[in-house]
Amino acid sequence: MSSISTGDPTPSSVRNSYRWVALFVAGLGSLVATLDGGTMTVVLPALSKAFATDISVVIWVTVVYYLVSTGLMLSAGWVGDVLGRKRVLALGFLIFALGAGLSAMAENIYQLIGLRVLTAVGAAGILSSEYAIIAAVFPGRERGRALGINSAIVGLGLALGPLVGGILLDHLGWRSVFYFRAPIALLGVVLTWWLLRDDRGVKGAVQTDVLGGVLLFISLATFLAMVNQGGRLGLGSPVVWVLALAVVILLPLLLKVERRARRPVLDLEFLRKPANALTMLSLIFHYLAWGSFNAVAAFFLLQGKGFSQSMAGLLLATFPFMRFLFGPLAGAASDRVGTRRLIIAGNVLLVVGLLVLSSLDADAGWARILVGFLLMGLGPAVFEPSNTSHFMGSTSRDRLGTASASISTGRQIGLSGGLAVAGAVYAWRKSFYQEGLLASGAGADQANVFAVTWGFRDASLACVAVAALALLASLGSYLATRHAAPQPVLKRAAGPQER
Repeated sequence: MSSISTGDPTPSSVRNSYRWVALFVAGLGSLVATLDGGTMTVVLPALSKAFATDISVVIWVTVVYYLVSTGLMLSAGWVGDVLGRKRVLALGFLIFALGAGLSAMAENIYQLIGLRVLTAVGAAGILSSEYAIIAAVFPGRERGRALGINSAIVGLGLALGPLVGGILLDHLGWRSVFYFRAPIALLGVVLTWWLLRDDRGVKGAVQTDVLGGVLLFISLATFLAMVNQGGRLGLGSPVVWVLALAVVILLPLLLKVERRARRPVLDLEFLRKPANALTMLSLIFHYLAWGSFNAVAAFFLLQGKGFSQSMAGLLLATFPFMRFLFGPLAGAASDRVGTRRLIIAGNVLLVVGLLVLSSLDADAGWARILVGFLLMGLGPAVFEPSNTSHFMGSTSRDRLGTASASISTGRQIGLSGGLAVAGAVYAWRKSFYQEGLLASGAGADQANVFAVTWGFRDASLACVAVAALALLASLGSYLATRHAAPQPVLKRAAGPQER
């Protein structure tokens, strides 16, 4: 990403009709990726039964997917800027389809885990390209609305994933959960190649940053593995300490290589501006809080409140539903009032929702729980299209792929870190309360209900603290922008998303 604002990098020659075609194709990529995540939440128990394998092994079907996809995103974004985002998106769809189709034919759990690596490579190509393709064709005054529509598609995929996955599992078995995504991804290949224009951001020969790409992948994958295993094994585990040592060694080496590269995969110039660095921190903390809450909410609803699975599922569906409902409205609003104000508003809503949920007790009714969940869901619905529009509007045209990949990478780091951290906090506090209640003479069932509820409240309070950091970072970014010296504008004056 460039350190100089480009204003609006969109060429005036892009016709309005083509913009919506590009949005449709990019949105298909969002749908494919989110359907994958949604369906995998319901298929893991079935895989454990089908392969007669412990869940600790089966979970790697998901873990290896996010390790590989996150580790490759920035490199894939760099390739898109250099060789063309159309090519990277089409190739991503194709590799994803192959991975999904071959996964359905796996004969054992280890084959399936290996084939999920292939699927993750395809996902990296898709996720690194979608925002760049949208930002390249929509001008600043319309970019927020377009990204809001894309956010709604993400919400739709997240909501449909568990539903479609459950229906397929009930009627056709676990293999169908992988098979059904392959034709959708193949359709993406055809539509991308047929409808999208070539959009190479860099003209002429570019020196390849192979070493930087390899080091970046290893560094990110090692960091995510450290976070994941830290939540599962505990911070005192030798495995976690070895991974932490590897991260400490790899990061300085990566920074040294990237400073010397003529066109680095990791653009350090962008993050040297305080406003941009704080915006990235706000993104990571926002999804760290959101992912943390998602990790523990189901335990509270099912074990603390005793809700049925259908009732718990209905309440949890409010998160993606709010994004589907309000994402386009928030995106359109960011075009009018500016992205930074709505980034702050999204973080405020997240904090308020978490505060409501952290005050729940065993006697809380479903209506009070629903209010908290709705506020929680509204926070990301307002935050994501505004934050994405700001990032994409603050970079030069030849770095849109890198910016797109940076957003997806930051979000994935936050979500995966949140799952590990919240799980560890919840397990620790639940065990603490349960031991105390049993020691005081409480019955086993009563002790479990109260321990689950109080453990959930403590984990929610931890999420409040993280969401507050996201809010502080977004406020700091806003203030840094207001007091920064004016930057050279290469084209016309920036739209609201740059204010």
